[in-house]
Amino acid sequence: MENEIQDAVILCAGQGKDMEPISTGVPKHMIRILGQSVLERVVKGVARAGIKRAVVVIDREDRLTQSEVGEFKERYDIELEWVYQEGQEVLGAVLSAKKVVSKWTRNQFLLAYGDIVANESFYVNAVKTAAESGYPTASAVLQKDIETFGLIRLDEEGFVKDIIEKPTRVTGAEGGYVLGGAFVLPFSFFDVTEGSRSFIDALNILAKSHNLLHVVWQRAWTDLGYPWDILSASRRLLEEIEYTSIHQGARISPTAIVEPPVIIERGAVIEHNAVVRGPAYIGRGAYVGTGALIHGNTSLEEGVVVGAYSEITGSNLQPGTVIGRGGFVGDSVTGRDAVFEPHVTAINLLKSKGPKRLEPTIKDGRILQKIGAIVGNGARIGANTVLYPLSIVRSEEVVPANSILMAK
Repeated sequence: MENEIQDAVILCAGQGKDMEPISTGVPKHMIRILGQSVLERVVKGVARAGIKRAVVVIDREDRLTQSEVGEFKERYDIELEWVYQEGQEVLGAVLSAKKVVSKWTRNQFLLAYGDIVANESFYVNAVKTAAESGYPTASAVLQKDIETFGLIRLDEEGFVKDIIEKPTRVTGAEGGYVLGGAFVLPFSFFDVTEGSRSFIDALNILAKSHNLLHVVWQRAWTDLGYPWDILSASRRLLEEIEYTSIHQGARISPTAIVEPPVIIERGAVIEHNAVVRGPAYIGRGAYVGTGALIHGNTSLEEGVVVGAYSEITGSNLQPGTVIGRGGFVGDSVTGRDAVFEPHVTAINLLKSKGPKRLEPTIKDGRILQKIGAIVGNGARIGANTVLYPLSIVRSEEVVPANSILMAK
């Protein structure tokens, strides 16, 4: 039987203030991870779940998403529209889609956050469960740091009892399952939101009037709230790579070493004596210079240049980033078209506890807190500069040569 849940709302109007400077001028749902924007991954996932029509809620100043939506329609055979957000917060975003959804259906619809990075089956899981059970559903993921999420509490029958927004603590009986950002909701939920104080308040009202199921997801999943979440998202997706894929249009020198698993896209170049250690992603048209070393859990997005004898580890470099000769970039995030002149060092080992959501690294039985620099779009770092852990360079900022930047 054909899936009756064929319509979706994708929320992409958030300001992404905590993601700055990476989100300065680039909405966080347009950040690229392993060659695709976050929004494209959502669209691809909902299309795979059987969704035929979707409306994307965006900010009025967001021109970049408007142009991308047209491309996704052709690529994934899904009808897409966009509307501007009216009103505040998630509640306002949901209500902004009501008019469009009402043209399509009065049945259940999929609601998806536009800043979730997950395996495509994440949306299939939510839609399939709702279609088979007939109940509204909310995806749930297990998290250690729950303070920035909505904590799910269950009743004795296993349905959602209520949701606590940004709890300060959790008991063992409650567990640590939080909202995963994919919901299948009845059309009547729009009416519930109109009389609610917040989106969480609306979900709690729904949970009291309906049997609201939680659908546990255990594979790759990241909510992009802070720049270091980009590193977590890249790592989790890379960990699911099971084989090496090298496009026939890539050029790999016979003296280069490529250790699987890796994905190397069309037009990428790996020069002599360079080493790429998987899991890693080398994007379309990226360049890895002579003798460069790319460690695991690194994602070089489209058009990234890594100069000769540079070393990159555990980092995500957004499209157009240039790393000059002889540099070291550890566990860092760069925005689009950022430039590191030769011999820039981004140190990545914290001596104290890291910020919210920063996931520790375990090496040889030791727990390490690793985070490098956060460098904004179009920033330029002068030669021989040292960037200490958690140093932040604003978008378009120019850092003079021979500088030393500490965490702000």
